[in-house]
Amino acid sequence: MDKKFIKALLETGKKVSEMPQEEAVAMLNNEIMRVYILNGLHRNMGSEAFQQEVAACAANMYNDFVSDSKYVGIRDKEVPYIFSNGMKGRLGTDKDIVLTYKSLIRWVEGYVTHRERQAAVTDFINETFVEPARQIPRHIVTEEDTRNNIRQALQDYIEYKNAKPKLGRGGEPRRMFDTAVPYLIKDLSGAYIGYMRKHGYARDGETFIDVLDRAVANGGKYVKLNQ
Repeated sequence: MDKKFIKALLETGKKVSEMPQEEAVAMLNNEIMRVYILNGLHRNMGSEAFQQEVAACAANMYNDFVSDSKYVGIRDKEVPYIFSNGMKGRLGTDKDIVLTYKSLIRWVEGYVTHRERQAAVTDFINETFVEPARQIPRHIVTEEDTRNNIRQALQDYIEYKNAKPKLGRGGEPRRMFDTAVPYLIKDLSGAYIGYMRKHGYARDGETFIDVLDRAVANGGKYVKLNQ
């Protein structure tokens, strides 16, 4: 592990958590497939089963990267570096275990907590910090932005619900292997459900998914509860 090399990856890469979901999942799928092939996992699995395994890992890793505060800063160019060091046994002592998603995410955890990576992040932040008086004003999220995102979330949810899950080898649906749930639907900050409660579209205790399900049942339109 090399601090200077990691710092260069931080400077040139894009945060996986901020990439378009389809692009991010495709990148992770390719990198995980490469690791599995280099470790010979494809030799003992049918083509479809192998692709399902890789797709499941990519979808789970994307979800972890956007939802876990430890991982949101990982850049796309760091992913192959993580896997390379993981395969060499530099991110843990279990390099000979059977390769699974559990071992992949262990490598990620070992990487983000490694002293060389933490030192690289510290240097990167210190060099890119701009004094507050000289900072370019950042965009402040308005209620209009929130409304637009809520409208888009409903469209994304409808498309997600209408998508037919692919079938497994036994003919049963395999929803768990499909593309990850659309990002807006997750309402990670809680801003959408807060807005919906404030304006009468949600009850206390409901989640944003509850509101989306009600809208789907209402023909694709949000339901105002006090009407």
